[in-house]
Amino acid sequence: DPAGTSIWVNFLGYQAKGGANYNIDSHNNLFANIGYIQRSPLVANIFLNKKNDLNPAAKPEKLMSYELGYGYRSSMFSANINLYRSSYKDRAKTTAFVDQTDNSLYTVNISGIDELHQGVELDAKFRPVKGVTLSGALSIGDFHYTGNTGPSQVTSDAGKTFTQDGLLLKGLKVGEFGTSNTSAQTTAALGLDVQVLPQVKVGANFNYYGRYYASFDPSKLTSTQQTTAGVPYSNYQLPSYSTTDLNIVYRFKFAGLDASFIANVYNVFNTVYVGDAFETSIPNSAAAYGFVPRTNGLGVWYGSPRTVMTTLKINF
Repeated sequence: DPAGTSIWVNFLGYQAKGGANYNIDSHNNLFANIGYIQRSPLVANIFLNKKNDLNPAAKPEKLMSYELGYGYRSSMFSANINLYRSSYKDRAKTTAFVDQTDNSLYTVNISGIDELHQGVELDAKFRPVKGVTLSGALSIGDFHYTGNTGPSQVTSDAGKTFTQDGLLLKGLKVGEFGTSNTSAQTTAALGLDVQVLPQVKVGANFNYYGRYYASFDPSKLTSTQQTTAGVPYSNYQLPSYSTTDLNIVYRFKFAGLDASFIANVYNVFNTVYVGDAFETSIPNSAAAYGFVPRTNGLGVWYGSPRTVMTTLKINF
């Protein structure tokens, strides 16, 4: 079979990164980082039709990222704040869907995905007295697609091939294609650690996740599949949620070696929350955008219930 061996394809990949830090004085500093990456697309995006045909739309993927930040340090208080902006160009992905009419599996080869990830991050620690540490963190991001893609090629498991219109992604929140993995775009955390005895430390952590969006199948967002309501598609925002964790560390000697017993209780209050979700169908009418129809069209993964984990660590 002449298609059993692919042709050679070459892409130039490289990366360059740099940064600078300026210590204003013994407490304050400014820092900046910048980086550029160009890498080859994955093999699944280079060849088409399950016949090793070359994808003419395959291009090197690019990432331009930079951040600017400020830090403060003292014996009682420390903090960092940074602004970041990352621009992705010509990303490529492969996703799949099942045709409900004949249950055939179709693979969609997508090129030309442009994304923007930007936001602000803050973290701080406060030590009011010896043995007590308060910590906090806040992250507010904006991750969205900055443009629509070009035409995509679709191949069925039976070998049928056709070209699909470009995907209407511009302005939508970023979600992983065909999977349940998304990221909350607002997160916050509060922590407390107390050294109650020289060998014993206890801690608690509160975590918050908001502006969290369900993933979706982008292969259905084409110019020929607009909603009949005339309303552009928007990601479904999942309910915000929070969890609380507890931990204890006990240090001791074991056969002359330093050892630690660590116990963690995750999700102490057994909070029920949706950890991931995938919208299985695109709303096609005004009624379909209602709360009940959209929630009924979600495949969801619930977060972990209360979980206890223990660890015995021996250093030698």
